[in-house]
Amino acid sequence: MAHLYADDEGFWTSEDGDEDEDDEEDEDETGKETGRNPPPPTKDTKPVGGEEATATDGATSKPTAPLKKKKQIQKKWAVEDTTDVSDFASLVPDPAYAFPFELDTFQKRAVYRLSQRESVFVAAHTSAGKTAVAEYAIAMALQSPGRRTVYTSPIKALSNQKFRDLSMKFSSVGIITGDVSLNPQASCLIMTTEILRTMLYRNDSLIDQIDTVIFDEVHYVSDADRGVVWEEVIILLPREVNLVCLSATVPNYLDFADWIGRTKKKMVFAVMTKYRPTPLLHYLHFMGKSLPVMDERGRFMTAAFKTAYELKREAIDKERGGGQNANAKAKAKAKAKQQPQRQAPRKPQTGEARAKTEMHRLQAMIKELDKEDKLPAVIFSFSRRRVESLATSMGSLDLTSDTNVRSQIHVFLKESLSMLSDDDKNLPQILAVSDLIVRGIGVHHGGLLPLVKEMVEIAFQRGLVRVLIATETFAMGINMPARSVVFTQIRKHDGSGFRYLKAAEYTQMAGRAGRRGIDPVGNVYIFVPSPDDLPDQQEMTRMMVEKSEILVSKFRLTYQMILRLAQSPKMRVEEIMARSFCENIRAKQLPVVKRDIGRRKKELESIPEVVCIFGEPDMRDYSNMELEHRDVAYELHRQIHKSKEKDKVFNPGRVVVVHSLLSALTSCWGAILDEDRGKAGAGASSSSGAGSWAAAMRQGGLGAMQANEQKSVEAMRREDPTFTVLVLLPRGGSRVGQWGGSLKGFMGQDTQRDVSKEESAEAEGGFPSMSTDGMEVQWKLLRKVPLWKIAMLSNAKLEKTKERLSGSLGAEDTEALMAIAQELEELRTVHQGTPPLMDLPKPLQGLQMEFFEQMQIHKNLLKGLTASKCHNCELREEHFGSFRRRKECLRDIEDLEFVLEDNSLQMMGELRAKIHVLEKLGFLNDDQTITLKGRVAAEVMTGDEIQLPELLFQGTLQSLEPAEVASMLSVFVFPDKCDDEPEPPTEGLAAAIKTIREIHSKVANTQIDCRLHFVAEDFDRSINFGLHRVAYQWATGMSFGAIMQETLVQEGSIVKAIQRLEELCRKVNSAGKLMGDPELQKVADAAGDAIRRDIVFAVSLYLK
Repeated sequence: MAHLYADDEGFWTSEDGDEDEDDEEDEDETGKETGRNPPPPTKDTKPVGGEEATATDGATSKPTAPLKKKKQIQKKWAVEDTTDVSDFASLVPDPAYAFPFELDTFQKRAVYRLSQRESVFVAAHTSAGKTAVAEYAIAMALQSPGRRTVYTSPIKALSNQKFRDLSMKFSSVGIITGDVSLNPQASCLIMTTEILRTMLYRNDSLIDQIDTVIFDEVHYVSDADRGVVWEEVIILLPREVNLVCLSATVPNYLDFADWIGRTKKKMVFAVMTKYRPTPLLHYLHFMGKSLPVMDERGRFMTAAFKTAYELKREAIDKERGGGQNANAKAKAKAKAKQQPQRQAPRKPQTGEARAKTEMHRLQAMIKELDKEDKLPAVIFSFSRRRVESLATSMGSLDLTSDTNVRSQIHVFLKESLSMLSDDDKNLPQILAVSDLIVRGIGVHHGGLLPLVKEMVEIAFQRGLVRVLIATETFAMGINMPARSVVFTQIRKHDGSGFRYLKAAEYTQMAGRAGRRGIDPVGNVYIFVPSPDDLPDQQEMTRMMVEKSEILVSKFRLTYQMILRLAQSPKMRVEEIMARSFCENIRAKQLPVVKRDIGRRKKELESIPEVVCIFGEPDMRDYSNMELEHRDVAYELHRQIHKSKEKDKVFNPGRVVVVHSLLSALTSCWGAILDEDRGKAGAGASSSSGAGSWAAAMRQGGLGAMQANEQKSVEAMRREDPTFTVLVLLPRGGSRVGQWGGSLKGFMGQDTQRDVSKEESAEAEGGFPSMSTDGMEVQWKLLRKVPLWKIAMLSNAKLEKTKERLSGSLGAEDTEALMAIAQELEELRTVHQGTPPLMDLPKPLQGLQMEFFEQMQIHKNLLKGLTASKCHNCELREEHFGSFRRRKECLRDIEDLEFVLEDNSLQMMGELRAKIHVLEKLGFLNDDQTITLKGRVAAEVMTGDEIQLPELLFQGTLQSLEPAEVASMLSVFVFPDKCDDEPEPPTEGLAAAIKTIREIHSKVANTQIDCRLHFVAEDFDRSINFGLHRVAYQWATGMSFGAIMQETLVQEGSIVKAIQRLEELCRKVNSAGKLMGDPELQKVADAAGDAIRRDIVFAVSLYLK
């Protein structure tokens, strides 16, 4: 099977032999029939069909008929775009949008492809200018009446910001989020990826109007929680929709672009640049000095650490010296010479002293940056509490001494807070953040009120905030660059422990330094607060120079996905799974698998059936026994060779039976001359290409395939010892000439051969021979015969020629080799072609007991082989070869056809288990049609898709008050970890909580009964009672300030949860309508009305 998959590197590969034409988009001739462009020609591209044959040997050519067109399989669906754009004006003579600046090369290439109505994947650094590509796509939509462009963003906050930014440039921009819908008829619609997914599942009428979808921050596909959404949307979008994917630089951007192209059956042009318009300079800020650690070309400078270590030693010495004067130091030094040297222990700083030292040094650094005109700056820290601590500790720092700027700030704050009530304006967080902004300082983290966070962002963009202290979320997509970036830490807690930042994390945050067209360079500082905090040089080097992590699929099956697709006749769950990025390896091979099935079937037809001239149908049984015997023998011999007695077994002169050597497909007599040095090596593999790949797929998907590649039989064979063996070919002089016709690849007339690198050695030319009893016997000296080719160890040994046995014998030692072959032939004659099985030495008797069953199988198989009439038949080789080829073809066809089946999908077992759960809980009927409960679960796309519908159908909510309903539904929308669970304020809530816990246990037990693997801790987090009291208080009218005095949950977390809660109330209302339950609709509406008020639902500043 060496020919299978041998052409993976080509853009196209021949499809000859493929009889399956169901997927003509994969297998068309030119690409025109499917509406896609054929790939660009390359120097290796040859015309397909229509070309006259020409002589290549100098003879006169004769006209021939045109070559028959061969169908082609497109192997690659993404190409690196290297278009020459030096004459960009001629490529795009009438641009849809005129940029006020000269585009960079990568931008020109992307714009050119967009002008050709192509899909593009743009990978570039933060602040490199990817947004210009998106803006051009939007401008093109404005020129196409009736067509729309959708701009998707990973988070709602970024959607709001993009709406404001794009509305300032284009006339027809709208936004659709969970709670806001502005100008939904616009030519450009901005929404989160989740909103677009909902529209696709509902088959919204908008989908038919979409011309282009822009995926901003598409590298979010690697996000563990939400990455699946990107995959779902890309799969579900209509094929004719063009895609513009904007990503950070990732190593496997071409693989991901190729997956997109294969999924949508259209070429994707990848545009990647490592160019950064504003180069970065990296510094280690230590002991008040900024030490350069990386220049603008990305070269790491180790001298910085040498200087830092010197500064550290000086600081420690000074600390130990304790401020002595010169005379005291001299006396101490003289005294130290007279006594054994012992360093004074350092006095560790207290936590409070350490914090004061850090703040003093950080403020000094900020003042230095201000003095050097390197503000504005973003200061990153990795916890909300630390961000607030750093900000509040800067009480003496004021960066807005200009009265005009202060006036602007006061006006800005007044306008931003004008919509709030007096009580909300006086919330502690608003007062604290406002005071910081007045002094030119801002804070940004997830615990801030959304309005406050937007206020800080806009103030920073306007230059009113000069130092922004933020968590890493500020770097995720929000386009707010600064002149400098400061890391107060380069270690973070990831939920399981502290670790250094990954290269991608560091690059994303550092990329905020340097404003294009404003700053000549961006400055990145790693702030080291004390000598004890000096980072590890190796870890820091890795963080700064290592490549970013590759994009990986986070596709997962959800109950909602199963139920949504159960309602849709257009696509099955299995199709979504098959097209996911996690199945990309399989998808790449499918067209070639189809082709190879056809090839194998044709090969099978060409193999003649075995017809015994004696009418004996025994070859099938004989061949199966022979193949099984080899496997059993190999395992036994491996164990023997590992023992201390191996030299008594695998010793020179030992008669063995070997297989699959030279032309002999069955077994041959041989004698070990010596054990070679070294191992069998890479050539020991017995299979390659699609056969082994498809076989591994059958054993459990790609995960099993990867394990198979590491721990397969082939891997064991590569560790095999090898031997020098003299082999006798099977008897039968009349068959020798026939064998000789296929014995290719040997080294001329040499009598020796290294066979470790091939499945079955072949030779060209004759073999040394001798005449015995009127019959010609041929033999061959073979080197590096691997252990797995030894089918049997015999009791028989060479005695007459034992003094001549040596691994150093070569082709020139004809006399010695002939004598050895003569004695071996005599033994073969004495034992009538069946060598006696070796008895294990006494020290190996224990081993024999341990492997008694295997030994018995081995003996029985040998007995069966020798008893067969096929064993000594002259047609044995020919028939065995035909049978083995037929068996291999049938096996390969079976394995390859399995790859085409749904059962080969990685998550097929999980899908079956989840369908079983849905059937047991009543969401699906036994025939997998969806029930009313299932339709309700599919409708409720906020909260747990199984437990919430169970609660709705039990009728628990209908008997509760609106505030109690809000409290109960909050259980499904609060994601933050909460150690303390508040007591329920009412008896009705206490009873409802008990019901939810019972439902939780019921669903968990059902999943266990259906053998669905799930992480118990993750499932327990699907309900969270940490906010139910806050939700109840808010729904009863308590002010936000009063609530904040009774809870430890941060303001921003409360607001986001209540906003999601209001969205869930609307979903429950829709579910009540679907269920025909007006009472449920009524309480859901009342709960939504009760919480929809005041600061929690203040209009975004970006939408004002």
